[in-house]
Amino acid sequence: MMITRTAMTAEHRPSHHPETGALVDYAAGTTSQAAGVMIASHLALCPVCRGEVARLEALGGAMLEELPPTPLASADIDALLARLDKLDAERPSFAPERQPVAASIVIPRPLRDYLGDVDVGGDLTALPWRKLGGGVDEIEIRQAAGHGEHLRLLRIKAGSTVPRHTHDGNEMVMVLAGGFTDASGHYLRGDVGVSDTRVHHTPVADSDTNCVCLSYTDGPLRFTGPVGWILNRFIRF
Repeated sequence: MMITRTAMTAEHRPSHHPETGALVDYAAGTTSQAAGVMIASHLALCPVCRGEVARLEALGGAMLEELPPTPLASADIDALLARLDKLDAERPSFAPERQPVAASIVIPRPLRDYLGDVDVGGDLTALPWRKLGGGVDEIEIRQAAGHGEHLRLLRIKAGSTVPRHTHDGNEMVMVLAGGFTDASGHYLRGDVGVSDTRVHHTPVADSDTNCVCLSYTDGPLRFTGPVGWILNRFIRF
């Protein structure tokens, strides 16, 4: 099935979102760096989730204010300050854009910070794409990768089909340009598809333009179609 509805306009609002638990983790500051870049990039494009994260942050702040004060010994204070300094040094260097991103800007700011000096107006051809085969190219964003986690840009040739697969872990894929469809629906700019070991799908890029996505995974992809056992021997993703 090929879908051609890929027009990106300022009026388009994402209709597919990260799971609530991922937004709660982000608001609480407990998300990993790779997952945080994904969530922050979605927030830049999604007013619904921006509002939800703001609500969760306010709720968390109100709950902290209601906790009774607990006296600390001097040694405990020193240990706490040292821990806070360590956490501040380890804090991921991304921040969500609180204002909507113009439709002409393909790469949201939280992700731009990891790509260096690129043309954010839409010309991504100068980036160091690596061919995976089957009309799919990738760029691994190693600066944001964590233990067992990967953050990648994917470029899927217009009309190409990604072979049927599942994931030995969790995946979030957000469309930056173009679009794709699978059994769960049609995904356009800002939409996030969420998959895990229970999902087996065959994404198809829209037929009139390449689909560029941001992909977060914490486990490898595993092909499951008729030739999946062959693809798994030659493609590691």
